[in-house]
Amino acid sequence: MDQQIKPALARSRSKFSHASELNFEEICLQSSTAWDEYSRSLTPELPASLAYLVSTDLLAIAELSDVLKELTNDQREHLHARFRVAATALTGVEMERDWSGAEP
Repeated sequence: MDQQIKPALARSRSKFSHASELNFEEICLQSSTAWDEYSRSLTPELPASLAYLVSTDLLAIAELSDVLKELTNDQREHLHARFRVAATALTGVEMERDWSGAEP
Protein backbone atom coordinates (compact mmCIF):
# COMPACT_ATOMS: atom_id res chain seq x y z
CA MET A 1 0.00 0.00 0.00
CA ASP A 2 1.16 3.53 -0.82
CA GLN A 3 3.04 4.93 2.18
CA GLN A 4 0.94 8.11 2.05
CA ILE A 5 -2.33 6.18 2.28
CA LYS A 6 -1.49 4.54 5.60
CA PRO A 7 -1.13 7.83 7.54
CA ALA A 8 -4.40 9.12 6.03
CA LEU A 9 -6.16 5.94 7.17
CA ALA A 10 -4.61 6.19 10.64
CA ARG A 11 -5.64 9.86 11.04
CA SER A 12 -9.19 9.10 9.99
CA ARG A 13 -9.38 6.01 12.20
CA SER A 14 -8.23 8.11 15.15
CA LYS A 15 -10.69 10.89 14.37
CA PHE A 16 -13.64 8.50 14.19
CA SER A 17 -12.56 6.10 16.97
CA HIS A 18 -14.94 7.73 19.45
CA ALA A 19 -17.88 6.34 17.50
CA SER A 20 -17.11 2.77 18.58
CA GLU A 21 -17.38 3.87 22.22
CA LEU A 22 -20.90 5.24 21.79
CA ASN A 23 -23.91 2.97 22.04
CA PHE A 24 -26.16 4.70 19.51
CA GLU A 25 -28.93 2.16 19.97
CA GLU A 26 -29.12 2.73 23.72
CA ILE A 27 -28.98 6.51 23.26
CA CYS A 28 -31.75 6.35 20.68
CA LEU A 29 -34.00 4.08 22.73
CA GLN A 30 -33.57 6.05 25.97
CA SER A 31 -34.10 9.50 24.50
CA SER A 32 -37.43 11.10 25.30
CA THR A 33 -37.29 14.07 22.94
CA ALA A 34 -40.23 14.60 20.61
CA TRP A 35 -37.96 14.04 17.60
CA ASP A 36 -36.66 10.70 18.86
CA GLU A 37 -40.15 9.52 19.80
CA TYR A 38 -41.33 10.53 16.33
CA SER A 39 -38.43 8.77 14.55
CA ARG A 40 -39.03 5.60 16.58
CA SER A 41 -42.73 5.69 15.66
CA LEU A 42 -41.86 5.64 11.95
CA THR A 43 -40.42 2.14 12.27
CA PRO A 44 -42.01 0.58 15.38
CA GLU A 45 -40.64 -2.85 14.48
CA LEU A 46 -37.13 -1.32 14.42
CA PRO A 47 -37.22 1.47 17.03
CA ALA A 48 -33.46 2.00 16.82
CA SER A 49 -33.31 2.11 13.01
CA LEU A 50 -31.96 5.67 13.03
CA ALA A 51 -29.16 4.64 15.40
CA TYR A 52 -28.39 1.68 13.14
CA LEU A 53 -28.26 3.95 10.09
CA VAL A 54 -25.88 6.34 11.83
CA SER A 55 -23.56 3.64 13.13
CA THR A 56 -23.43 1.48 10.00
CA ASP A 57 -23.82 3.91 7.12
CA LEU A 58 -23.34 7.57 7.92
CA LEU A 59 -20.22 7.21 10.05
CA ALA A 60 -18.63 4.83 7.54
CA ILE A 61 -19.29 7.29 4.70
CA ALA A 62 -17.95 10.18 6.76
CA GLU A 63 -14.78 8.26 7.59
CA LEU A 64 -14.24 7.20 3.97
CA SER A 65 -14.83 10.77 2.79
CA ASP A 66 -12.28 11.98 5.32
CA VAL A 67 -9.68 9.58 3.93
CA LEU A 68 -10.47 10.26 0.27
CA LYS A 69 -10.10 14.03 0.60
CA GLU A 70 -6.47 13.54 1.63
CA LEU A 71 -5.55 11.29 -1.30
CA THR A 72 -4.62 11.91 -4.90
CA ASN A 73 -6.71 10.33 -7.67
CA ASP A 74 -4.09 7.60 -8.14
CA GLN A 75 -4.08 6.85 -4.41
CA ARG A 76 -7.89 6.71 -4.37
CA GLU A 77 -7.86 4.22 -7.24
CA HIS A 78 -5.23 2.11 -5.47
CA LEU A 79 -7.30 2.09 -2.26
CA HIS A 80 -10.45 1.25 -4.20
CA ALA A 81 -8.71 -1.69 -5.88
CA ARG A 82 -7.70 -3.05 -2.45
CA PHE A 83 -11.24 -2.59 -1.09
CA ARG A 84 -12.70 -4.30 -4.13
CA VAL A 85 -10.43 -7.34 -3.80
CA ALA A 86 -11.31 -7.63 -0.09
CA ALA A 87 -15.05 -7.22 -0.72
CA THR A 88 -15.04 -9.76 -3.53
CA ALA A 89 -13.10 -12.23 -1.38
CA LEU A 90 -15.60 -11.83 1.47
CA THR A 91 -18.80 -11.88 -0.57
CA GLY A 92 -17.92 -13.52 -3.87
CA VAL A 93 -19.79 -10.67 -5.59
CA GLU A 94 -18.19 -8.42 -8.18
CA MET A 95 -19.40 -4.83 -7.80
CA GLU A 96 -18.74 -1.70 -9.79
CA ARG A 97 -17.25 1.31 -8.06
CA ASP A 98 -19.77 3.64 -6.50
CA TRP A 99 -18.27 6.08 -4.05
CA SER A 100 -20.66 8.82 -5.13
CA GLY A 101 -21.73 9.43 -1.55
CA ALA A 102 -18.18 9.60 -0.27
CA GLU A 103 -16.24 11.48 -2.93
CA PRO A 104 -14.87 14.79 -1.67
